[in-house]
Amino acid sequence: MTSDTWFIGKNTTIAIDSSDNLSYIESIGNIKLTSDDVETTVYSSSDYKTHKQGLKDMEALEIGTFWNAADSCQNYLFSLHASGKIVPIVITFDNTAASTFTFYGYIKDLAIDPPKDDAARATITIQPANTTADPAYEA
Repeated sequence: MTSDTWFIGKNTTIAIDSSDNLSYIESIGNIKLTSDDVETTVYSSSDYKTHKQGLKDMEALEIGTFWNAADSCQNYLFSLHASGKIVPIVITFDNTAASTFTFYGYIKDLAIDPPKDDAARATITIQPANTTADPAYEA
């Protein structure tokens, strides 16, 4: 199976605060939606516990990039981190039916690793805020 459909991460883009796309993406962590588990067992009705889905959450998203100090979008991350501003994040998967995942969050961590003999890398952690809109996937 060598279809581009199976390699949706290959040309994935990430737009932060409706700005230009984040450049030089090396890796994107798991987009993980979670929920609490609420036990709803009525003890006289069954030998098994019953459950329902509780509050939902999205875990922090970690993005790895090659760092380029001349890149305006990468530099914008510093002011976003300093302000704590909650901004829209749009991840667009590049496959035959381009799909997007959108959420609102803030820059929680920004780490730059400047090795002496290799390309500089950065790790950006975005904490979903879930205050403006629920995370949404659109195919």
